[in-house]
Amino acid sequence: MQRGVSDMNKLLVTLALVLSFASPVLAGSFESGAIAVVNDDGNNLRAHGGAGYQSAKVLGVLNRGAYVRVLQQQGNWSEVLWGDEQRGWVNSKCLVPVSQYLADPVNKEDVYCPKDYRRRFVADLDKTHPKAVIVLEDVPTLFGGGGRIVVSDLQGVVLWRGPVTDVFQDPATWNPLFYFCSHGGVYWPSVVGDVDGDGFAEILAGDAQSDVSVSSFTLARWDGKVFSVVRRGESLIESPLDSGHYSWVAWNGGDRFARWIMSVKSLEPDGAVRAEIFEYGPGKPLRFGTAILRMDASGAAFVKWITPLRAS
Repeated sequence: MQRGVSDMNKLLVTLALVLSFASPVLAGSFESGAIAVVNDDGNNLRAHGGAGYQSAKVLGVLNRGAYVRVLQQQGNWSEVLWGDEQRGWVNSKCLVPVSQYLADPVNKEDVYCPKDYRRRFVADLDKTHPKAVIVLEDVPTLFGGGGRIVVSDLQGVVLWRGPVTDVFQDPATWNPLFYFCSHGGVYWPSVVGDVDGDGFAEILAGDAQSDVSVSSFTLARWDGKVFSVVRRGESLIESPLDSGHYSWVAWNGGDRFARWIMSVKSLEPDGAVRAEIFEYGPGKPLRFGTAILRMDASGAAFVKWITPLRAS
């Protein structure tokens, strides 16, 4: 079992490889190194050569939403790098700048997070900011959409806006306070509020994950002025086993048996959390259930089962 944060890291590496080459786009053409997006389906990626490249060997097919790095242009054809550095030539008429692709209403479902993702949370930030509104403001991306934090007080005055531009300008310094629901995984707040009873609001988000291995979380806390990350890529593992206490750990247990909090679903009115509990290990069936737990600085303590553990 691998920590879910590894899936997020793979996604960010891909993002870095693509966007780190981006450069300004000139009207009607692309500078060398610019990122372009394919704007329709069925475009042949061809080898070099042939009259107008029409008779050159077909290396692959580029469909709408594929992104490439433009190396050079010759007439109506562009040499591009696609995917895992596959190099070839494509007709330039199918390529548009990233900004144009993101702004096209036709692509809305591909560049924004789905409507059913929760974007508005109401929480007491601290003693002086009751019933603040925390909004995830939509940010279109080539990877399925992102969310920027905007925090407002009870009167609607904006107290803080989270980061967004760093993820585009320098992906190597991606900030975990920028959330996303990309095609490769979801990283989005599940609960916002005083999760651990310290008097300050927290944002808890499960890290992007594509399987049922031990999950990890990122926790950000309001400090009176901004949200700051206080835990990154840590898992909530029951330790000792059958103790009912789930400790924050940087899980590296591989295939060892574990019982863990897979996801946190909601914050209850009394401050407890409703969460999915999973357990799995060598020679054991996958079991899962739903429980109420109470969190503190060290992790979470079991309160009661809503649905006891059962085999899948």
